[in-house]
Amino acid sequence: MPEFDQVVVVLPCHALEDFPIHETGDKAESLLASWTAAWHPGLLAHTKNIPNWTSEDFINIDLDHSLIFVPISCGEKLADDFDKAVSDKGSVIVPRAIKRDSILCDPTVASLLDQSFDPNFVNDFFALGYAYLQIQLMTRQLRYSTTIDVEELQRRTVAAAIACTDKKQQETKQALTSCFDLLLEERNNFYPTDPQLLNLVLVPPSCNLANQLETRNTFNALASGSRLRQLADKYPGQLALAKDLATKKKLEFVATAENELPVQFLGIESLLRQCTSGLQTQQELLGDSGSTFGSYEFGLGAQLPNILDNLEFQSALHVTFSGGQLPNTSAPVINWQGMDGTNISSFSGTLIDANSPEGFLSLGVTVGEMLDGYHHCDLMMVNWPDRTCDWFDAIVAIERYCSLFGSFVTLNQFTETIYDSGFSDTFTPDDYQFPYLETAFTVDEANPISRWQTNWRWVMRLTSLKTFATSARITGMQTYGPSIFNEIDALQHELEANLKDDSKLEKTYQRISQFVDKHFGKTTELLCGTANDLELSSDSSLFNPGPSPKSNQHIPSGAPSTSIQIAPYAFVKASQLFANDFVAARDPAVLDFTKDGLPILRNEFFELRIDDQSGGIRSVHRTHQKTNLFSQQIAGRLSESYTEHGHSRQKSHYTSMRLKDILTHADSNRRGMIRTLGELVDENPRSDSTKVIAEYDQTVSLQRGSNRIYFEITIDLKQPICGNPWRNYIGNRIAWANEDANVYRSDHEIADQVYREKFVSPQFVEVSNDDSKITLLSAGIPYHRRSSRRTLDTLLVVHNESVRKFNFAIAIDAPTSIGAAIDYLTPCLALDSDLASTMPEGWIFHLNYKNVIITNMQPLFDEQQETCGVELRFQETQGRSGELHLSCPYSLVQAFRCSFSGKQQFELKTEKEIVVCNFLAWQFFQLRIYWKT
Repeated sequence: MPEFDQVVVVLPCHALEDFPIHETGDKAESLLASWTAAWHPGLLAHTKNIPNWTSEDFINIDLDHSLIFVPISCGEKLADDFDKAVSDKGSVIVPRAIKRDSILCDPTVASLLDQSFDPNFVNDFFALGYAYLQIQLMTRQLRYSTTIDVEELQRRTVAAAIACTDKKQQETKQALTSCFDLLLEERNNFYPTDPQLLNLVLVPPSCNLANQLETRNTFNALASGSRLRQLADKYPGQLALAKDLATKKKLEFVATAENELPVQFLGIESLLRQCTSGLQTQQELLGDSGSTFGSYEFGLGAQLPNILDNLEFQSALHVTFSGGQLPNTSAPVINWQGMDGTNISSFSGTLIDANSPEGFLSLGVTVGEMLDGYHHCDLMMVNWPDRTCDWFDAIVAIERYCSLFGSFVTLNQFTETIYDSGFSDTFTPDDYQFPYLETAFTVDEANPISRWQTNWRWVMRLTSLKTFATSARITGMQTYGPSIFNEIDALQHELEANLKDDSKLEKTYQRISQFVDKHFGKTTELLCGTANDLELSSDSSLFNPGPSPKSNQHIPSGAPSTSIQIAPYAFVKASQLFANDFVAARDPAVLDFTKDGLPILRNEFFELRIDDQSGGIRSVHRTHQKTNLFSQQIAGRLSESYTEHGHSRQKSHYTSMRLKDILTHADSNRRGMIRTLGELVDENPRSDSTKVIAEYDQTVSLQRGSNRIYFEITIDLKQPICGNPWRNYIGNRIAWANEDANVYRSDHEIADQVYREKFVSPQFVEVSNDDSKITLLSAGIPYHRRSSRRTLDTLLVVHNESVRKFNFAIAIDAPTSIGAAIDYLTPCLALDSDLASTMPEGWIFHLNYKNVIITNMQPLFDEQQETCGVELRFQETQGRSGELHLSCPYSLVQAFRCSFSGKQQFELKTEKEIVVCNFLAWQFFQLRIYWKT
């Protein structure tokens, strides 16, 4: 067996100040493996020395009788005769390897480790070597000089190695503890406070946590409500063990959403429903095991702090695990402030992938940078169960001896020690960007656009039903009991739970239709899409479930043309419509023609002209004004790759829209339509080829008394749309004249100014000029792109999108964009004559602010199942605070502001039928109102 005096590691640096912490992948793994393998107790006991290192650029130590480890990142700069030179001195170079086991299995090394060693202690020696390296790096990052007594460390380490070789476990542990204590003294010289470590385990789709639950270190687990239910169903024993660990404060489950849905696609009620359901699932299965909210695929948003605070969460994780871009924060731990001013303490610091060597290679420098910048250090290490690397195991081993890099704690324990700086970080919806469309393309998701439009239509349909049922119940028109409202809530949950499973989704749609037929009958004929076919009689009635007044464009074709409006949350008898019937002779016809025979759509608000070359909208201008408000086309955006100067480039261009035929239609002087047929032609500027990409069928319609233009577009593809969906799509394009126009998008029922080129906005996109406002009512179509300062593309057909027919509208000068967007998806409900006979007249609720909308209403029942009040949720939509006066149908007894968990916060002032409540800009809040029964 060869004899060696020392183990030497060759490093690709001149000094530890320029240690290559930037290395990734196999190079990082090999560096750490080579360094820690040299700390095997068998090698330490053989050489009676701790390992040394030298630079690959120049050999600055004596290499006689040395065992030399060389990482794979070294070697290129070593002299050609290096191998021969060291062999002449009785030294041996171990072949380069990536893994530590490969180094230890080398014949020369293995010959020195010919006896068995306790594997737990062996790993502790590796952890000691890793700790020694990282403490050295941390010291230099903080610009200190090392004060470690290397001779004493060597004496203690060799003593521990000899004790380990002799199988003396107690002496080995004591000696190792003294070694770690020596390193801890070094750290305390410049940082005497213990850091805190957060081990976060992401619960996988399989939900198997068997090995993770057997670990000895404290950890936190992040799982959606649906995955917790799978864990309870598949592994009840694991759930019982998890509850036991939670009781012992060794495990904390981080509450998250019930289903992993993209947050920016949801309305505010869906967002609240997801958060509430996830919290309830955790409480049901685990008890009150945690008070922190986190998210994996669900995402984060600017409205979350308000919801989390109202659900009584203590903290949140302001980090993302599935890609995307979060706003930069001021510190690793922040006061995350929502748009309404609500604060919640949040971790937003450094995440270390516990399955990758990169974060652990630079751990000492990372800790040093945090100490240098924030004077404290808190790290979160993230992993899937059973998928950690050796270097995470080293941190776990170090923590058993001392708090050199910190102690593992639960998030609740971490929250209790958070220092409140008094400052807050506030972000807007535009600061949060998640790669939903790119992810859908990567996983080949079917119908990435139409599934969201369909979902919004069904969600709004259920919301309208709930609003009607509440109004009917509290007025005594119908005896809808608590079970009806519970069933509506259950259907909304089911709709969101099955959103990405098409087979289950179809069954959900069927159940909703059966529920409507069973409990509402003909009440919802307009919502079922039969508005054009329904003949409204004078015995029928209408109900407005939306937040804005509805004019005659929402009234079915059987009614005459009138100027009457239906107030929000109000009942109107159809007989009133007939009694007020008049058609002013001065009103222009809906459909007209130019002298050249080209069709024009006009009403009392504006005039619309079709382009005779493209078939799109050439101009829209107000009556008696010539200023064009906007133009519209259907266009395909296509991209191709090419090489320029040796680099790969992407070039995009648009197709041309060519008209083939034009058709017109008008009915009863109330609605006019222009149908254009044509094709989208690709005239590639980089080649001479011309080909038809698709044929289009576009119907543009206008109604009297309406400030909206309705679109129905059908695309018949002739060439497949492939590739990156943000670069390759067929979409609707609108263009306006003013480059300085402000563009706003919807985010959970609020209007947020958007500055990004690509964004998500499922409800509306508003283009606001000084003298006009154009609002695209996207009706659930989510993806939009500002291709220039004056144009907006709305994506309709992308890769793997099978739907070819799309409906949306554009409103001109709408009082509120969110009101117009909700009204577009919630037309009036038509009641049959039997219901109309018991229906009250007039409004049920009235608000004194147009910028505040009711997002949810539900009756409150007493012990006898009698209606005693109502629960209402409100959203302020335009960033203006005020004093809300809500008028109710009965004299009030009490009214309370409540949290979303139902806890009463404070009592409100009431005046007969009016309740008074102050609200803040962007605030989402809940009231409970009680009246005399």
